[in-house]
Amino acid sequence: MNMKIRRFTPNDYAAIAEINNVFWMEEQLTAEQWQSEDANRAPHCKHARWVAEDAGQVVGMGEYDQLAGRYHPDKYWLRVEVLPAYQQRGIGAALYDTVINAVTQLDPWLVRFALRENMDASLRFLRVRGFTEEWRSYESQLDVRRFDPAYFAGVEDKLRAQGIAIKPYQEFADDPARDQKLYELFEDTRADTAFIEPLTRTEYARWRDMFLEGFRANTDAFWVATRNGQYIGLAMLNAAKPGADIETRWAGVRRDLRGQGIATALRLRMIAYARSHDHPRLNTVTNSRNAPVIALNKKFGYVDQPAWVYYVQIIKPQEHTEAHGKNSVTRLEKQT
Repeated sequence: MNMKIRRFTPNDYAAIAEINNVFWMEEQLTAEQWQSEDANRAPHCKHARWVAEDAGQVVGMGEYDQLAGRYHPDKYWLRVEVLPAYQQRGIGAALYDTVINAVTQLDPWLVRFALRENMDASLRFLRVRGFTEEWRSYESQLDVRRFDPAYFAGVEDKLRAQGIAIKPYQEFADDPARDQKLYELFEDTRADTAFIEPLTRTEYARWRDMFLEGFRANTDAFWVATRNGQYIGLAMLNAAKPGADIETRWAGVRRDLRGQGIATALRLRMIAYARSHDHPRLNTVTNSRNAPVIALNKKFGYVDQPAWVYYVQIIKPQEHTEAHGKNSVTRLEKQT
């Protein structure tokens, strides 16, 4: 084996896209999308990336990063992946050593990995190196081809009787403040989401890129709940090719109006979109502490998938702890 670790260069985008797509079927990215991700990275979030070469071929990648949406200056997320044909050769360990040695120079409080619970070898790799499980989020999947909406018949009629309407994003084009209002509603519905880190307010420009303009945005699958001219709930799906599964991007309802069926109506719109656009399955992620949403998922017929587990290692112990929120989290939290 003629292996070496070196810093990432722009010429490596195609190679890391290939590596990503081997491991993350639900997050298939092109080289151009990786470039877009890097170009739109929040400037205050530290990031560095390396690749592993074997005989001149890029066969693995490793990086450290920080979440803009749950930012802490002394906490980092790590990632190490090696193509299956090149595993068990010490390449992953070499990449890990490179990344951990580099991030340690930044004097971090802690470092984390996010992995699936069925990635047994990777989890063992982390445990041997002193990582422990800190948090868990549940992913579930609905086969929309088998979904029977009859059980939920009349949901929107009941809401309309209360003056609540569900409409597509485009129908609010005549409201000059539409996007700013939806941004504020997003932040409001996100404010009590539980996750490892407390909330960091999203910059408006970044919110637009994530939900309206970037490659993950899908404004055709964006719905808004209104009452008396006010925006009170929103839901959206990721962009996805026909025939591929589709991801829930965000769904939330104003706190004072929860429990009235608005979330159910928004969910029905997402399911109908998936069915009519040839997306066989609809995926969603909910944190393990959000019992109401987990119950709602079960009611719709979602089936549990391997959970996301978050492993942590404390590098520099701190004297205080931080409280977590109470409600839901989506894959968005891993991406922001």
